[in-house]
Amino acid sequence: MPRIPSPSTSPCPTPPPESQALSGITLHIIDAKLDPKETGEMYTLAQSTGAKLSRVPQLASVLITRLTMRRRLERHVSWDVNTKHIVSPEWLRTCAQQNKLLPFSQFQTIKTAAGSRRGSLARTTMDTIQDSVSIGASRPDHKSSGDHEHPLSTHRHSPLFCPNQELCLELATLVKARFLEGEFNSELSYSRAIAVRIVQAPICSQIEEYLKTGNIAEARKAAASERFQVLSLLTQVHGVGAAKAREHYAAGRRSLEDLRKFYRAKVEAGTHLGIAAALELHDELNTTIPREEVEAIANGVFGELSAVQLGCEYTICGGYRRGKPYSNDIDIVFTHPEVGTERHLCTKLVDRLKTSDQSAYTSNHEGTHGHQTRSACYPQTQRFPPSTGRSYLCSMSRLLDGCSWMASLLRSTFALNPNAYVHPPGLALNNLNVIFGFTQSNNSKPIVAYSEEEVFSKLNLKYVEPEFRNADV
Repeated sequence: MPRIPSPSTSPCPTPPPESQALSGITLHIIDAKLDPKETGEMYTLAQSTGAKLSRVPQLASVLITRLTMRRRLERHVSWDVNTKHIVSPEWLRTCAQQNKLLPFSQFQTIKTAAGSRRGSLARTTMDTIQDSVSIGASRPDHKSSGDHEHPLSTHRHSPLFCPNQELCLELATLVKARFLEGEFNSELSYSRAIAVRIVQAPICSQIEEYLKTGNIAEARKAAASERFQVLSLLTQVHGVGAAKAREHYAAGRRSLEDLRKFYRAKVEAGTHLGIAAALELHDELNTTIPREEVEAIANGVFGELSAVQLGCEYTICGGYRRGKPYSNDIDIVFTHPEVGTERHLCTKLVDRLKTSDQSAYTSNHEGTHGHQTRSACYPQTQRFPPSTGRSYLCSMSRLLDGCSWMASLLRSTFALNPNAYVHPPGLALNNLNVIFGFTQSNNSKPIVAYSEEEVFSKLNLKYVEPEFRNADV
């Protein structure tokens, strides 16, 4: 009897597809309530229509299941399914019979937001079907599997959840422990062990330990230590870095209340107002924000921006754009098609948010020409969703808009130094600050890049979708 593939095992090599009706579509088959014969049929139909099969639901855009209750589904899929189309096996059968991609709506088993998401938001989600179908003919195929053998993460796909996720989480504990103690070289080596396929001998022994025991003793010991826990707590306060946290620890200040007392005295002397404000908003700033609230907040900010200047465009960047279900803060990059109009736009927007009581605190950063280009805003909760936290606003020239989208996406991927991993002829890339673009090395003139695809091309890199740039955990 032929072996029937299942989601927990790798299917046999895929034969040449009989059609390309579902080319570019990635499927995940949930075998609950499917008998082995029907499961095998689903795999066969997927292969014969040119669809890709994923054993990991996070990487799929369509889930095939007979489950009709969300609670039951969440026993098998422990993440937010709103970005996926969830359909019955009949959808795949009918697509195969008619040899074309059919709408999902009449085959839905559980309704999600994927089918109703607007085009502007659909671009930011993983492998969105409608975009793939409508513009697939005009755009190059960016969703190839990537070069998994390449040692550098700039050349490989790094999904949000990787096959070695639990090992990466163990190593991430060691990364954090090194960071808290100021051991930056060691911290970087562990970070690269997470992002890079080839690792050094000391870390290899810890990986071997994990393979034998299921954990890394040093990581467990570090996580259980009182010092690690206190330093972790203190560095959660916006404005308190690892070095300052160690100072507080050495001085005996080991709780948030200790910090409040310390900085209360500083405020009376007229200093450290920012950290005092961060302590006041500590709970709000450490509450993660679900995707739908990120979108609502961004839409609210954009409404205020439109009142300041019509015709602006914005993009939600950071972890949201990489596909994370929850965000610690919100990165919003905005620009205007007319070059020069973006000048002082960030200042005007922040002033409007403050005068309309939609922003409690702000911290500003000036660009190279003296005008404000970036602000960190802490919105008032009565005008925004309840989990509102930090919003980073960045005003960019249209000429550098492609670079700005990548700013919060590439730091981990480039392992803190993009110049070490890409060698485009005649270009100089600003270290640690892709957001300000890159220049010609002979005269320092900026290189124009209107899109991310252009940035990758000018860096001699193959384009990688945002959701595959999760080189950290």
